[in-house]
Amino acid sequence: MLEKLNVKMKYCIAFYFVVTLTYKVNSQNFNRPTNKYLYGYEFELLDSTFKDYVLTVPFHFRAFGPGGKSTGSPPIILDKHGYVAMYYVTELDFLPMFKYYEKQNKFSMAQVYTGTIIKGDIHYFILDDKFNVIDTVINSPGIDTEGHEFHLLDNGNRILAGQVMDTVDLSNDTIGGQLGFDSTVLRGFVIEEFDSLNKLLFQWNSNDYVPPSESNLLNGYDRLDFDYCHGNAIEKDKNGDYYVSLRNTNSVYKINGRTRKVIWKLGGVNSSFSFDNDSGFSGQHDIRILDNGNLTVFDNGNTRLPKKYSRALEFSLDTINMRANIEWEYVETGNAYSRAMGNHETSKERHHLINYGATLRPFPSISVCDDQKNDLCRVYFKDSVVSYRSQLMTGNFDLNRPTLSCERNNGKLLLHLDSSYSEVIWSTDESSLAIEITTSGTYQAWVRRGNAMIGSFPVIINDVNEYCSSVSISSIELERKETINAYYNALGQPINIDQHHGFYLEQDQSGDLNKKYKP
Repeated sequence: MLEKLNVKMKYCIAFYFVVTLTYKVNSQNFNRPTNKYLYGYEFELLDSTFKDYVLTVPFHFRAFGPGGKSTGSPPIILDKHGYVAMYYVTELDFLPMFKYYEKQNKFSMAQVYTGTIIKGDIHYFILDDKFNVIDTVINSPGIDTEGHEFHLLDNGNRILAGQVMDTVDLSNDTIGGQLGFDSTVLRGFVIEEFDSLNKLLFQWNSNDYVPPSESNLLNGYDRLDFDYCHGNAIEKDKNGDYYVSLRNTNSVYKINGRTRKVIWKLGGVNSSFSFDNDSGFSGQHDIRILDNGNLTVFDNGNTRLPKKYSRALEFSLDTINMRANIEWEYVETGNAYSRAMGNHETSKERHHLINYGATLRPFPSISVCDDQKNDLCRVYFKDSVVSYRSQLMTGNFDLNRPTLSCERNNGKLLLHLDSSYSEVIWSTDESSLAIEITTSGTYQAWVRRGNAMIGSFPVIINDVNEYCSSVSISSIELERKETINAYYNALGQPINIDQHHGFYLEQDQSGDLNKKYKP
């Protein structure tokens, strides 16, 4: 949905209005059809070679209040043109941990089983390609399942994150420059791996191996609940060793899969590695091990000085000389800062998905670029809507999407589905098999299959007076190149864009203005 506001921008000197400029401003250009269950968003296709799906879970940043009720959108899958090709239907509240496993053609989803977010309520569901539940996984007795990580391995094993609360004596430990309390409830991050029959194979508890004195105190020091490490990502390599990201220590740890001892620590206090061309990361998310052995991370930059900004990183690790080197780095124009959440995924084709988590417009919510840092596509949710983690899916993913047909009947322009379905919802929120079109625009319908709503290919109606006049979506984004008529600063003054730096307003030939940034 495109919203336009008539605004008078007034430039004031000594409280006298001396210049007045009137124009239209886009609040946000929500340019893809949705329905009442989905958030509006903007999608930019910047390269016609982009062919992947984008999987994500948009939600309001403070979505879980008292009682744990989620106010988020369902988990969604966007096609290569940015249209909602599929979304998940469930009566349970969900957490923003949604993943696809290509080799197995299965999904996993973290959900709040009883409707409240308290200890023991979170379950992971393994789903088939229509989101029907195949299996349920939780941590072992005494370990509370939490929503930061789940893996379904190729052999059917499952790795998931848990937490445990241990009461410890920290009176001899220095925490933030002061001695700790003799009775502190320490929140430990737990890694567990189960086989396909949910038999426990491996367990690791940070409280046994990571000293609380290494905490950066991002969440403070509460003696009744000290979240000193805050784990948020787990990996396992081909040798059977594990890797864990602990956000509140600014560190990644490699863990021996047999002895459970820490092999090395990257970043934070007493790092095992020195950084050749960087000062390290902080408050990080989503560490991953690539096939070439390199490690990727989303660096939130919470403790970066003098200015905070976030970035996607890829490190090579010299484990002989214990040196870490940045091999690839991406910093968003304007230095976008995400104070929480986010991820960086690298595909086999060396496409990089960067999910910015808790950041605001004009920066993108999700960006995809190639290895040369050429942008392929971008997704913009409305302000206050974020995504914890997103994922690229192969373009070979087959949804068998319904198609829409157009016809005139008794002078009415109708769109109708190609078959009958048990449940239908259109982008107009109607639920019939056919709808009447009275205004131009882009239309889409979603139909029920299992626990999934499958999106049709959209139809774009340019003129309701013509006989089913519609346009293919295949190259619309690349063909729509607006002529830029003028540039203005935030006060509405015309500027020379070649000499300007910082935020500015770009006015196209239709009179609309879009907020931009130039470094």
